Amino acid sequence: MLEKILNRDDVKSFLAETITLVKYTQKEIPNTFCEEKIPKEQYCFYQTMDALIKYSILCKNASFDEYFEQLKRILKKLQTHNDIQTAINRLIVKTVEVELGIKEENDLTNQIVIKYVTSKYDDERYFFHALPSYLVDSDEFSNLEFVDKINQIIKILDQYKINHSLKEIVKDNQMMSYTDSPFMAFFYAYNSPIILYQLCIDLIRKNSKTEIESNDFFYKNFDKCYNYLDSILKKHELPMSEREKILTFFEQEWKKINEEYLPVLMVIKKTDMKKCNTSTFKDKDLAVCVMNILDSRWNDYKLPSSIRNAYLIHLPSLKEILKNTENQDNNNLVKDTPSQDMLEVGDSYGNVTIVAILGVLFIALGVILMIIMIERG
Repeated sequence: MLEKILNRDDVKSFLAETITLVKYTQKEIPNTFCEEKIPKEQYCFYQTMDALIKYSILCKNASFDEYFEQLKRILKKLQTHNDIQTAINRLIVKTVEVELGIKEENDLTNQIVIKYVTSKYDDERYFFHALPSYLVDSDEFSNLEFVDKINQIIKILDQYKINHSLKEIVKDNQMMSYTDSPFMAFFYAYNSPIILYQLCIDLIRKNSKTEIESNDFFYKNFDKCYNYLDSILKKHELPMSEREKILTFFEQEWKKINEEYLPVLMVIKKTDMKKCNTSTFKDKDLAVCVMNILDSRWNDYKLPSSIRNAYLIHLPSLKEILKNTENQDNNNLVKDTPSQDMLEVGDSYGNVTIVAILGVLFIALGVILMIIMIERG
């Protein structure tokens, strides 16, 4: 159901707006989510997808159009993460009530909603692993040559005391990390492959006091990402031979990101995981209770990479999402500025105003000259 929703033109159009219009890209958000720094420019993008997947899990009969319109209003009007989260959870509660045919809230109906959300979302909680489409049918970390290259890079970085997280990726190449947070799953999906993200954005953040433009990796801007990495390696005075080993690896891996690149989510249900236990919450506020049920419990849950009972969700690429905006104001962040037509109208109005003022001045001058001539006569 989620793929069908994401393929709707109105949904893709709104997703494009969330990363191109200032009213969506400047929200007040926490510094980190699950220990990851989420750029403001990407926040509403992931928040929208998070809300869409929760609808697809919880609802079948409630009107999606109404849910989507309310979601857009929330993200347009509210400015802080807490306010947005609270409003979306209240929207989910109202939508579930419509789904269940509930027309008024009381203790009994609240328990019905809690039981329904728990059974649909908590008991069958979904876990996600993000990867690029070109890795769906392969497992790079079982490739000894690939792992050997990573270990060589780790050795170089350690030797020159460059802080990094690559060890976490290869310390157990038979395991894969899953998250139960749709929000984080979409972040990892659109910032995959993880090896390049760790080598580029994460490594640079750990070794630089200057904040970098992480949207460059989100938009897969190779030149800027390559230059970021090269600069930090030069700063740590790596010999050219060592620097080239890392940069060559980076470039070779980047070439695998081609025109057919798509972000993909591998999805598995909690019922397929033996050691994963959840708990339910009780609260007087129904929306808070539902929020606690929907909240993430694990962002780095390890599962064997050989697992084969996961199914795949293919997400639209950024190129596909943004294709309808290519001819609209050059797809930049200042779409609220006046259009050229409006500017031309403004200029015309200015010209008319100047002519009018000059006309008044000439009339006044004529009147003054007439008075002078009368007095002389």
